[in-house]
Amino acid sequence: MKKFFVVILLCLNIVALVTIIGYPEAEAIPRPKLTGALPQTTPEWEKSVLEAIPKVIAEYGENIKEAAQEYFVHRKIVIAMLIVESMGNPYAESPAGAKGCMQTLPSTDVEIGVMGNSFDCITSIWKGTKYFARLRDHYKLTPLIKVIAAYEKGPDRVANYTQQDLLKSDYLNKIAFVVEHLPENF
Repeated sequence: MKKFFVVILLCLNIVALVTIIGYPEAEAIPRPKLTGALPQTTPEWEKSVLEAIPKVIAEYGENIKEAAQEYFVHRKIVIAMLIVESMGNPYAESPAGAKGCMQTLPSTDVEIGVMGNSFDCITSIWKGTKYFARLRDHYKLTPLIKVIAAYEKGPDRVANYTQQDLLKSDYLNKIAFVVEHLPENF
């Protein structure tokens, strides 16, 4: 299991490097073989993810690619976050008040200066991708897995996370699962 996390960490850092040097259309994240289901997931969740992937790509794939290219974020990270956050449900709403496909908070929308209907998945994709880029650039969070964790927990909460803390994250494990199951050509 530890080897899996090291491979994911390396893959995500490759994506960060590709993103930072400005090649958003470069080769996608290498797809290491999983040795089994991640302990933080259930068979039902995994089935939902596998059903959601083609639907989300068909419905929002081009919008995800455009937003990812605009903000220099790898599209596989954007789609994985969207699926983990909402399974593509534009009307998803968390108990904390996060809304839409990308589950942004109204305060986040104000912070990044992107308003609009959070329940419109396309608007939500642009909000979430811009917020991810802000976390990466404004807060100077590295490695990339820390940026992903900050998207879920907030930048202040993950600023002092160690690599071990990050590798224990259910959210990152779910993101890795989705990325592993995305089509090669997305």
